Amino acid sequence: KNYIQSRYHFLHSLDGCSFAHMIIECHMNFGLPSEYDLFLVQSILQYLSLRNVQSSLEFFQTYTRNHPLVRLELKHESIEIYQSSIINFANLL
Repeated sequence: KNYIQSRYHFLHSLDGCSFAHMIIECHMNFGLPSEYDLFLVQSILQYLSLRNVQSSLEFFQTYTRNHPLVRLELKHESIEIYQSSIINFANLL
């Protein structure tokens, strides 16, 4: 439950799925409801700055599928459009 220190351990691991579940739990316990997209984008940018593209993709997919506040507006073939424009930006990255 020490989210601050465990965040850095997860970032340097290759387990984007577990990191996403931890960040969802962290947001639900300590974040404001309107910040759900910021928790996602901060982690994505940190993964990308470490050049860990595969874990970033795994994190994004797990977070967007499991977070109760993330809403998918449109899914057409390979295009997914989310309610939050910043999540759409992260999806583009």
